[in-house]
This record gives sequence, structure tokens and C-alpha cells, in this order.
Amino acid sequence: MTDRNTLRIEQHVDATPSDVYRAFTGRLALRMWLCTDAQIDPRPEGRLFLWWADGYYAGGELVELEPDARIVWRWNGRGEPGATGVCIALSAADGGTDITVEQTGTPPEAADGLRDRWVEGLENLASVWSGSGVDLRQARRPLLGIYLGNFVEGADASLPEGTRGMKIAGTVDGSGAESCGLVRGDIVTELNGVPLRTGGDFATARRGKRAGDPVPMTYYRDGERTDTSLAFSSPPDPPAVPADPTGLAQVIEDQYAGFAAEMGEILADVSEEEAKASPAVGAWSVREVLAHLVLFERCFHQWIAMFVEGEELAAFSAAVPARVEALFARCPSLTDLLEELKSSRAETVAMLRSLSEPFVGRPEYVRMGQIMIGEEVHTRFHHDQLRRTMVAVRESGERGGT
Repeated sequence: MTDRNTLRIEQHVDATPSDVYRAFTGRLALRMWLCTDAQIDPRPEGRLFLWWADGYYAGGELVELEPDARIVWRWNGRGEPGATGVCIALSAADGGTDITVEQTGTPPEAADGLRDRWVEGLENLASVWSGSGVDLRQARRPLLGIYLGNFVEGADASLPEGTRGMKIAGTVDGSGAESCGLVRGDIVTELNGVPLRTGGDFATARRGKRAGDPVPMTYYRDGERTDTSLAFSSPPDPPAVPADPTGLAQVIEDQYAGFAAEMGEILADVSEEEAKASPAVGAWSVREVLAHLVLFERCFHQWIAMFVEGEELAAFSAAVPARVEALFARCPSLTDLLEELKSSRAETVAMLRSLSEPFVGRPEYVRMGQIMIGEEVHTRFHHDQLRRTMVAVRESGERGGT
């Protein structure tokens, strides 16, 4: 029996108590199923901070830890009048783990929101920690179907004074964005009644929506305003990840072979001078695109290593000018850059083949594999960028540009 200020939520997970215990005590693990960002020091009196993309956060400390059985937190949630206690009890059952979460001292005005947060989170834990590794937050997330570019505003972007928006870099095939007529270079200024002034405004505009829901949208093309409706798209199913790291390494190696063949066709007759030429002020040259791909691959090495350790590299610094220039100093020609890219990718494949238990048996391995296989979209985008760059460079040369 619990009092009216105590929430009690139960969930069964097809994973061992040891695996589930890690889900509540690891930074990467918590981000995989519960919240957007997490910091945790898993020891009594260790710090705890959880943050969600909808703006809610909770900070506090760990009170008690009994490995594979019990975790007790004390936290203060955003806008709540005082601290609440969170007790997580784990018990082996039916080949998996029964979880009971009790949050005591819950303020009545926050109870419904906290209950929904725990119910959705624990349901997602059961999904992510199963063999499929499906993150329900992503599977249910409504997608715009656009490749984000950069924010622009005002007369310099052919927009009305004081108007700001996102200049898109392209649309995803079959998406709602493509269906409603958006093309590369269009500037989206408003979505679902939300003016788009920062990246976070996209999340605000999607809040409460599901795939298939139509929303009003405003965009500009060559200074002309269009008001239309965009239907959110469904995310693609996550890719299947081979249980054997040798199998995963082979999938990635095959992808890289395809990338290399495609790259060879794109750059077959590109001269060194053309590769150095920028198609427009601030736009990347062919060499700079290749440098980004090389540096991105090097970041992958650190990212994989951190995943194995239960951490995650927050951002890939694959376009820092100092890194690019240092790479050019060692790899000055197209041939040098392509060879460096080939070597870096071979190292990635070798790292995957060397992965071993217990990491390979964990949900983190599945998540890592899904991201790596899905990165094909990133590389294809830059291949298209190379094609567009060469067209622009050669058109400029024909007009006598520099």
C-alpha cells in the first residue's frame, strides 16, 4: 500500500538484473532509454543529473546502491517544491527482471507528468534492452524529412526584415518534406505555428505530434513566401545488427567498399586545382569535404572506444580549421587524402572485428552498430556535396570566375 504522494510503476524487462542495474547507473545507458542527457557518479552520495529535451530536469544524489538489486536516488525536479525519493527495486523473474520504481514525496501537481515519464521510460527500457534494441523515442518520433542547413535572416537571405529561418540542404526521398514540394535552398521560417529561430524550435514544433500528422508550414523560395502543410514522416526501422562483431565489421567494410567505388567515379577527372577551389564564399572545396570525412572517421575510433567503456563522445570535431590544415600539411594531394581515408576506414573495421565480450552481449553494442550502419546517410550526403561542388566550380571557371 502506498500513500497518495507515492508513485509506483512496475515493468518486466527481458534482461538480467545485472544488465538492468547498469541501465540505471551508467551515463550512456541512461541516455539510451530514459533521458536526453545524464551525469551520474554511481556511489553513495554521488551526483545525479538527468535532462530531457522537453525542458524537464532533475538533480540530486545517490543514497543507496545494492548491486543488481536496489538503487535509491534523491532528486529535485524542475519546478517542484522539494526533494523526492526514488527507489528502484530489481528482482529476477521469468528469465528476466521485474522492476519496481517508487517515487515518494511527489507533489500532487507534478504526479501525472512524473508517472507518464516513468511509464514511457520503463517501456522504452524494455524495448531497448531486448534483442531488437528499438528506441521507442526514435521509432515514434515525427520526422520532417529534411537535411538541416544553416539559419539565415533578413534581406541578405531574401527574407522580410526581422524574419529568420532554416535554409535546408535537401529533403529525404519519400518524406513529407519532399511531398509538399520543398527543395534544397528553401528557407523554412515557421512550422506548426512556431517561428524557427533556433534548432530547439524544431523540437517545440514537433511536440505532441506523431508520424503522419499534418502541420502548417511557411517557407520562402527566391524571396517568395509559400504557406502549405507538411505531414510528418515515420522514422525508418533501425538496421539489423549482426550479433557477431565479425559480421558487423563485414557490413561496414562492404559499405566502405561501395563508398570508395562511388568516390572514384566522382573524382575520376578532378584536378588538384579544381579540388582546392571553393564554389562560393564559405563553402567547402573538394579537399575540405575529403578532410571532413577523414577526420570524421578518426572521431569514430574514439567514439567506438568510449562506447565500449560505457561513455559516448558528445560531438565529432571533424571540421575544426586547425585539424583540417594539419591534415593538409601531411596529406596535400587528392591521392594522399583518399589514401588516408582508406587507411582510417580500415582501422575502423579492424576495431570492430576486435570487439569482445562482455560488450558484444550488451544493448550498447546493438546501439553502436545501429548508429554505424546508419551513418551511410552522412557519407552519401557528402558524396552529393562533392558532385554539386564540382558542378559549381566548373561553371564558375567557364564564366571566368576564380
